[in-house]
Amino acid sequence: MDFISRKNKVTLEDGVVIKDYDKGNFLVELQILSKLKGVLPCPNVVDFDENQIVMNYVDGALLADYLEQAEREYNVKKASVAFEMLLNYLKKFYKITGFIYGDVNFKNFIVNTQLVGIDFEDAKVGVIKDELSEVLAFYLTYSPAFSIFKKEIYAVLLNQIKNIFAISIQNNDVAQQVKLIELRRKTTYSNNFLLI
Repeated sequence: MDFISRKNKVTLEDGVVIKDYDKGNFLVELQILSKLKGVLPCPNVVDFDENQIVMNYVDGALLADYLEQAEREYNVKKASVAFEMLLNYLKKFYKITGFIYGDVNFKNFIVNTQLVGIDFEDAKVGVIKDELSEVLAFYLTYSPAFSIFKKEIYAVLLNQIKNIFAISIQNNDVAQQVKLIELRRKTTYSNNFLLI
């Protein structure tokens, strides 16, 4: 089975995930997986060679799907708990690695009994506040973009970020990240409540 990846070929064979790096940063991912092993939930490296990592398969729901389901159910608690797990994961990730995640796409996290991070090749030195603003922007722009439910969760997230990171994110911080997403996706979000 093949997984969707913009940069690499990722397949599931005989219970392991094989990631062949075409454009991705093989060495960064290998280094991050090594640092996180046994400390923060992530796939275990089974084997590797030049431009390929073989990892154990992690079963569960993608965080993107989990949050989509929470919205369909209008389950604020479920979404809030998932985001609290994500923010705590990121806080530990930053402390352990000294990097930001670099691609906090909700398809890079798996929810099972805990939150498991995957796809670390974009980890880099960066500004935590900017990445957290991007997390908020990603969430708001997932379909259905800027929904009433997302607006409610957005307020919860701002408080969670303030409590977990002692960082205060303003609407304009998130609006800047939304503009970058609009440019990448070649779209405009007319119902963007951040601009009100």
